[in-house]
Amino acid sequence: MILYASNISTGGGKILLDEVISSSYFGKLEVIYLDTRYSPPTNATLSNTKIVYVKPKLIHRIWSQIMLYQSSRENPNSTVVCFGNLPPLFKLSSKTIVYLQNAFILPGIASPKDNIKTFSRILFEKLWFKIFIHNATEIWVQTKWMKNVLEENIIKPVLLKPIIPLIKYKNIPLTESGELKKSIDFISITGAYRHKNLIQLLEAILESNIVDKKFVIVTDFVNCKINNMAKEIRKRNIQLDLRIHVERNEIYKLLSHSKCMIITSSIESFCLPLHESMHFNLDLIAPHLPFILEYKTPDITIDPLSKESIKVALIQYIEPQKKLHSEDRKLKNGITR
Repeated sequence: MILYASNISTGGGKILLDEVISSSYFGKLEVIYLDTRYSPPTNATLSNTKIVYVKPKLIHRIWSQIMLYQSSRENPNSTVVCFGNLPPLFKLSSKTIVYLQNAFILPGIASPKDNIKTFSRILFEKLWFKIFIHNATEIWVQTKWMKNVLEENIIKPVLLKPIIPLIKYKNIPLTESGELKKSIDFISITGAYRHKNLIQLLEAILESNIVDKKFVIVTDFVNCKINNMAKEIRKRNIQLDLRIHVERNEIYKLLSHSKCMIITSSIESFCLPLHESMHFNLDLIAPHLPFILEYKTPDITIDPLSKESIKVALIQYIEPQKKLHSEDRKLKNGITR
C-alpha cells in the first residue's frame, strides 16, 4: 500500500490520518508521503515503511507527484491511496483510490468565503479534482450524501468507506453514589470557519441569557470577533468556557462530562463531533441535514444560520415545557454562502 497524504497536517484530516496510520486501516504501508509539518502517532509501527516528507509548497508537491509516479512503477501490484482529496497528477501503474474528505471539493458546492487564501486554495483543488479525476480508479467517501453527489456528476465507481477513529477513553466520571457525573450542560466541538456558524452560536448563547448552565466550546482558532463575543457573554454571568487547540484525550474527557452536543455546521463531509457525541451518549441539537440524519436524528433541530433558531433550541432543551417557535429555512445537502 502506498499512502499519499502530503497535504494533511491539521484538523479533521489529521485525526483521520492518525487513525489510518496507527490502525493499519489500509493494510501494510510500504510508502507514505507526508507533509513536513505532520508527525505520525507515537503508537504507529513504521519501521519497515519508507516515509517521504514533502514541504508545503506547490513546487515540492508537484515533485512529490513525480516521485509517486515512480513509486507506483516500482510497486505495480500495490494500491495507491490519495488521502488528501486530490487525484494524482499522472496516471499510475497501480490501482488508485482517491479518498475525498472535503465536501467543498464536490461539484456544485460553492467554495468557502472565509478569506481569499482559503477561497483560492479550494478553487484550485476543485479545478485539480475536475481535471485529473480520470487518473483515479475509484473514489471513496464517508457519507451517502457525498456519494450521491459524486455519482450524479462523475463517471467513476464511488464507494462508501467511513473512517471512524477509535475512542479509547474510559475514564468515565462518577459521583460518590456511583451515578454518571455531568457537569457540562452544552458542548460544541467546532471551528471558526464561516460554515461552522460559531458566531451564530455565540450570539444565541448571549441572547438566551441562560446563566445557570455551563457551555463549553472547543475550536481550532479564534478571531477578534469571537474573543470579543466571548468576553461579552461572560460579562452577562453566562458560564462559557472557550477552549482552543485541545488534545483528543482532553476532548473525550469533556464529552464524558457533557449532557448535550450542539452542532451548528451547515456542511460537513463526515462530522466527527457527531460520532464522538454518539459514543458518549449525548443528547443532540443539530441541523436537519444529510450528514447528521445519516447517523442520528437530532433531539432538537435547528437552522444553523439562524441565531434565533439556536437560541430557541437551547431554551427548549432546558425548559421543554416552553412552546417557542422560530422560522426554519429549508435545507438540502448543506448551506454555502
